[in-house]
Amino acid sequence: MSKPKGVYLLTFSIPSEIEVEVGKLGRYSFLPGRYVYVGSGMGGVFARVKRHLCGCQSKRWHIDYLLENASDIKAVIYLTDDKEMECSLSSLVRSIPGSQNPVRGFGSSDCNCCSHLYLVPDETEVLNIDIPGCSKTEVLTCKTVTDQLENY
Repeated sequence: MSKPKGVYLLTFSIPSEIEVEVGKLGRYSFLPGRYVYVGSGMGGVFARVKRHLCGCQSKRWHIDYLLENASDIKAVIYLTDDKEMECSLSSLVRSIPGSQNPVRGFGSSDCNCCSHLYLVPDETEVLNIDIPGCSKTEVLTCKTVTDQLENY
C-alpha cells in the first residue's frame, strides 16, 4: 500500500523577535507573529507533517530550524500527487492581504518561488484555503496527525 502524497500548510507563532541560522540560507531575524509555511510530502505527507508538528531531532529542511522556536503549531494537508500544487498553494498564501515574505528562498530551493514562508496578519483565512480537486484534512495538531497517520 502506498503512502498518501500531498501538500500542506503549517501555521505557528514566534512569540518574540529571534535570530536563527537557517542552514545554508544563513542567519535571519524573525519578528514575532503568526507564520505560514507551505511544504510537500510526496513520499508520505502524514509522516512529514507529523515530523514538523511533533518535533524532530535532526534538521533537514529550512523549516526545521525555525520550528524549534515556535509555538501553537498546526497543519492542514491537501491530498494530491501533483508536486506543483505546493507552488500554487504558496501563491494563494502570498496573495492574502498583509502577508509578507520574511526570507527569500526559504523552503523554495527546489522551485522558482520567492519563498514558501510567510508572516501573516491572521491565520483564519489561510486555514480556510480550499484547493479544487484536493481532499483536505481538518486542522491537525501533533495528537490528531498521529491518529490520521494510523488510518493510512
